[in-house]
Amino acid sequence: MAKNKLIWSALTFIVIAGAAVAKAPPAPAKKTDTTKKSGVAEIAVVRWYDSYETAVKMSKLKKKPLFIDFTAKWCGWCEKMDKEVLSHQEIAVKLQKFVCVRIDVDKDRRTAYGYGVSSLPRVIIVNTHSEIVGDWLGYRGRDDFSKLLDDIMEYANTKTGAIEAPNITSAGTKAGPAVKTVTVDLSSNEKAIEQLACKDPALRLAVIAQLATIPTKAMAIATAGLGSKYLGIRIASWELMKKINPSPIDFDPWASTKQRNELLKLLKTPEKPTKKSTEKSAGKSTE
Repeated sequence: MAKNKLIWSALTFIVIAGAAVAKAPPAPAKKTDTTKKSGVAEIAVVRWYDSYETAVKMSKLKKKPLFIDFTAKWCGWCEKMDKEVLSHQEIAVKLQKFVCVRIDVDKDRRTAYGYGVSSLPRVIIVNTHSEIVGDWLGYRGRDDFSKLLDDIMEYANTKTGAIEAPNITSAGTKAGPAVKTVTVDLSSNEKAIEQLACKDPALRLAVIAQLATIPTKAMAIATAGLGSKYLGIRIASWELMKKINPSPIDFDPWASTKQRNELLKLLKTPEKPTKKSTEKSAGKSTE
């Protein structure tokens, strides 16, 4: 009898333990590296258009600024910038605020010609008012590029008076401005700068071309314009500066006021004469 009770007690314990095991929730599955990599929420995906016209339409429809990346298959620095900068998650997240288009300059020469692209890499930003508010030439590191994107957002949806983006037709030609002539008022820097910052692209180019023939005066006008609080004037002045001085300091019209002031100090500080140049000028004066 005692033996039977022992058997029944053992069976009862086994049944209860089995039920407890059956009711216990399954252990959570261990996350694998594949799950982390494929987590959609963790990855920012940039939609790149390959048609300029489509991108322009989408920019207007979504009311987002246009990010134009000019590139080519043979451009090694373009490939490097794409892999190390534009494809990085930090940059991809910020590019969500733009409509992005990638232009192969060999396949879409009309757009490259329209924007005057002759060197690569080249990135141009067009705001929601069809104004060019960003124009960056050459390779930029991730940190530098990230800061440029942050700074440009100040002008992304604001009318600045900057040069308007070219009107590029579907026929493959650039609806460029007609050639115009203009007489620049040189009575004061302020009046010349006012003409220099004209919103008509054709007149602005004409003013720059005329001022370029008098580089000393043009340098004074451009330097004064670079200190303006208006972006449009700074951009126009920078275009003039590059025209008369092919190797100017790396001035950025879109930089902060503090950064611009530091660069302007370099422009306004005359170079110290070297010993050789001093001796040469002294020699001339005694002849």
